[in-house]
Amino acid sequence: MHTIHTLSAAPSAERASTRPSTLTSSNKAVGAFGERSSGSSPETWTGQFDDHLPLLREDDSELLTRQALRRRARARIANDYDCVLDDWAVAESSETSRTARGTLVALMHDLKAKDPITCEHSERVARLATSLTRRLLPEDAALASRVRIAALLHDIGKLHIPAKVLCKCGHLTLEEMDIVRQHPEIGASTLEAVLDNETVDMVLSHHEHIDGHGYPRMLAGNDIPLGGRIIAVVDAYDAMTSNRPYRDELASSRAIEILRAGAGTQWDLAIVDALIEMVQENAPSVQRRLAA
Repeated sequence: MHTIHTLSAAPSAERASTRPSTLTSSNKAVGAFGERSSGSSPETWTGQFDDHLPLLREDDSELLTRQALRRRARARIANDYDCVLDDWAVAESSETSRTARGTLVALMHDLKAKDPITCEHSERVARLATSLTRRLLPEDAALASRVRIAALLHDIGKLHIPAKVLCKCGHLTLEEMDIVRQHPEIGASTLEAVLDNETVDMVLSHHEHIDGHGYPRMLAGNDIPLGGRIIAVVDAYDAMTSNRPYRDELASSRAIEILRAGAGTQWDLAIVDALIEMVQENAPSVQRRLAA
């Protein structure tokens, strides 16, 4: 059990609204592990993992095992998001939630059609973020449920990002990075009519940084909703350990090193520690959860 001062409830709207709502290209770049970069030098732009780290060799057993698990996972007919949203609609037990469920499933189907990689990533993040939330706060089932939904939908704003930017294989320009960084606000705007404010705020805040240099609102510390902080850590871990059009995946051990390096500045230290413990204690089952 983790006793952590950072595990607090979502911030008040008054506190959140006191921070700037926009970022310049220069200050958005500071200290960001785990994002796509532009072609600018690493000293002046964000740290894309593969720009500064050696690529894995094909004989890396951990890499090959994970790739095999994910190939098997992609052959499944059922979609996780159908099951997750079914559970949510039943739990909410209202006509509104049942109607919203149809809307959310349609959005996820649209995202899967546009960018299957992002959709599969969202499914894995939802599974792992839910497990991490239960580990941190086992008595708070409501929080785990909200995190599960928010994590599944955290990238839904990418539906409105042009495919030529979203699926680009090379470096993004500064202008393209600014476009991609709009997705939390777009996603929150899309979801606010069908989800509660706390869940929507998790989606909005999953790219905020503990030191206040994230986006879109430059929130810091406990001003970032707890669910957003949890999703941010799991989002980064899964992104690093997954293949993307612009880079190969990293070994879990290397992703853990990067999380440790950014803990306390980009990510919540206590949440990073909890994820690392969970991954190291349950490595085979975590790999299955990410790939299933």
